[in-house]
Amino acid sequence: MGLNTDKLKEKAENAKKGNTLYFGLEEGKRNVVRVLPRSLKFFSKDGDNDFAFTYFVHYYVFDVDGYKRVVCKKSAGQKCPICDYAESFTDRKQAKKYMPSKIHLYNVLDYDSGQIKPFESGPFIYDEILKFVVDPAWGDSLFDTKTGRDIIIQKDIVPANKRGQVNPYSVAPVPDRSDVTELLPDNWDEVLDKLQDRIPDVEDDAFYLSIVEHYRNGTVPEPIKKDKDKDKDSSKESTQKAEPAKAAPAPAATAPKETEPVNPNPPEEKEEEQPKCFGLEYSPRLDKCKGCASKAECRDATLKL
Repeated sequence: MGLNTDKLKEKAENAKKGNTLYFGLEEGKRNVVRVLPRSLKFFSKDGDNDFAFTYFVHYYVFDVDGYKRVVCKKSAGQKCPICDYAESFTDRKQAKKYMPSKIHLYNVLDYDSGQIKPFESGPFIYDEILKFVVDPAWGDSLFDTKTGRDIIIQKDIVPANKRGQVNPYSVAPVPDRSDVTELLPDNWDEVLDKLQDRIPDVEDDAFYLSIVEHYRNGTVPEPIKKDKDKDKDSSKESTQKAEPAKAAPAPAATAPKETEPVNPNPPEEKEEEQPKCFGLEYSPRLDKCKGCASKAECRDATLKL
């Protein structure tokens, strides 16, 4: 067993190439987008069952590049070895480290580029849009290309000491209806129907079992928050462990040699500062996230939103 490094490198390269195809929210800005139907089925007589595709992913660490992700096999209605491993823990907190994260995938019209792009979010943004969809005052006409409404997704700048504790997002539709048909690309109907193709395929069982094996053997770091709390008593411990130097015996006429005093309060190590984007825009596709020392904590903080 083991991880197929060639396959992972190929996936990483493909993710880099495709990163610009995805719509991303800008921090400290009112992001105005038009959420479009997830497929042409929306315009059919029977309609569609949802406005976004939902699937689950497992994040795992392979090397210094940072977190990778693989689609949970339960997304395809199959038994998932990583989920089985998570459920083997009686400690719920420990099990949660390995449970999958929910991803929602939408079609959105990016007004800046004039393109229809896929957009991913966690549960919060999806749930906020859903509130308006089920409200008769708004309804599913939000997504109509002729009579729909734009949606404003505000992403606030959160102080570093509040990241992971405060939700930076707010979601609200624009009151006025608007027709965006003239702004859509010529092949908009084809693009709309290709969204589901963006969901990665599940791998074979051997791939998932290899990840589980690495977790069990401790050869892959756990996908959890690092404990940032410093041991405040470390200075005391170091002082207790240090044996005081003994003064050498001296002749009566000579003054005894003084031992060098031990500093009881050595300077504490400074805690590493978190980047400004911490907890706001984690993605395994972003180059800056791959080499970031805070990626584990940032991923967990972002996925709570």
